[in-house]
Amino acid sequence: MNATHGDWKKSGGLYNVSDVRRSPVPDNEWWKYNIRVEGRRVVVKINGKVTTDWTQPDDFILKNNPGRLLGSGTIAFQAHDPKSIVHFKNVRIKPLPDSWVSLFDGKSLTGWKESKEGKSFSIVDGAIMAKGDPKGHLYYTGNYNLNNFENFEFKVDVLTKKGANGGVYFHTKYQDGGWPEMGFEAQVNATQGDWKKGGSLYNVVNVREAPVGDDKWWTYHIIVKNKRVVLKIDDKTTVDWTQPDGFELKGNTGRKIGSGTFAFQAHDPGSVCYFKNVMVKVTE
Repeated sequence: MNATHGDWKKSGGLYNVSDVRRSPVPDNEWWKYNIRVEGRRVVVKINGKVTTDWTQPDDFILKNNPGRLLGSGTIAFQAHDPKSIVHFKNVRIKPLPDSWVSLFDGKSLTGWKESKEGKSFSIVDGAIMAKGDPKGHLYYTGNYNLNNFENFEFKVDVLTKKGANGGVYFHTKYQDGGWPEMGFEAQVNATQGDWKKGGSLYNVVNVREAPVGDDKWWTYHIIVKNKRVVLKIDDKTTVDWTQPDGFELKGNTGRKIGSGTFAFQAHDPGSVCYFKNVMVKVTE
């Protein structure tokens, strides 16, 4: 960022890669920077006008800056020198369309918060093990999308042991204890006594016969678009439901389409479920 500083490389450039000689904006007025990275392409805009559109070529190496390569990482602001004063505000990030993001690193519960009933969740062989002794819920509280999801696709691989009951909540929010009051539950249950089996949108559209059994991995796919919810197990649709106007579920008034986070359920002492490959794609 540089409108009048002595460095000839001005605002809007990709520094030392694709430089701009004349700043498109002056000092002492607010302007908008938009940076888009998709694959090997970087597009920089100031106030909606493209200043840089660059694609990293194969075998690209910048002399004296070998780390300046497209990959992944965080975002930072610079305070350059004692005389340079720059102000930043309205800092936002938006996922690109059709971009799947992992919410679980396979090693820890970083980005997740357990309710306070007790220690019901642990990591076993790269998966989250939910054992309902005591009952509890594990909520996504990480930074991605500010842990608030409205329209999305969500996928997770699930394995149940014999007699297990669990669930995947969406549009919910963290609670210290009790069954989540907000959002919906995609049921996980192949052989536990509750007749509402896996693939159900619990208490809304219930499935009587589990489409999958215990002791094998299967993929849950949850799609929410406006007021429509689609649940799939191994690509087979089990629920396709659109929330009607004025919908209210007796005894579950918080079970309404809105926005929120995700949670896994540890249902009871006899229930052991595993979850891995937790992915989300934010949609418009």
